[in-house]
Amino acid sequence: MNKSQKPFALICIIAAICTVVSGADFNRAPAGLIKGVELEYVDANKISLKTGYGESYGIYWEVTSTDALTTSYQLTSLTGNGEKFLYIYVDYSESAFPSIALIDSATPPVWNEDYLGFYNGLDRCIGFVWVLANETIYPFRMTQDGVYNFSTALIFHQNTISSLSSAFQLFNFDAYVPQNISQVNTHISLWSSQTWTWATVALEPENQNGALWSFGAKAASVSGNLQFDQTVPRKFEYVADASGTSGTLQLGILGYQMLR
Repeated sequence: MNKSQKPFALICIIAAICTVVSGADFNRAPAGLIKGVELEYVDANKISLKTGYGESYGIYWEVTSTDALTTSYQLTSLTGNGEKFLYIYVDYSESAFPSIALIDSATPPVWNEDYLGFYNGLDRCIGFVWVLANETIYPFRMTQDGVYNFSTALIFHQNTISSLSSAFQLFNFDAYVPQNISQVNTHISLWSSQTWTWATVALEPENQNGALWSFGAKAASVSGNLQFDQTVPRKFEYVADASGTSGTLQLGILGYQMLR
């Protein structure tokens, strides 16, 4: 290449770079990106979002302090079908990125390996709520890193324990476990109006050994974390001896570790 050709070659290289840059998709964002945007309970039929940002199918979006979603979002799928989870999605087709629109649905998300998030079609799941039989949202609090707690334990099983009782029960509580979680925080309580001679309670996954909780002597209450494969039904074992009295056993859920 002679000296007269060098300026021309340099111009061609610069033009090629400019063409590539001008054609780039600046909306692209790292797969799985999400920061903040935690759900907040507003009232019986509304939630709101904290500020933050994320990605849906590679497109960047954000929720700023001036966004109406930080004040209120009215759920549209509360009615019908009794108790259920409603999943909150970024509505891909209705969003004017980087601003977003929301949609709620009882359809659970599935993991998308390519985009490293939970999706229903093109809509990315950013959270969920539990809907009671009276078609209202069960109060909750969601903190950073997807920790989701109910305001009070969601009781899904209650039983009277007679004296000298000993029994195994198989109880499948998958209906109370959302699709996109890695951990459930479970609550057990056993109490009586009289003093127990002794009393123990254990909760364990079906076909696995080892009590996760146990307590004895008088009325008692305990909470703890339980990690499990949500496709396996859960069994809890209870044993009690109260010398003629009886007590009440409750099993409930305090919250979850959410995956988004």
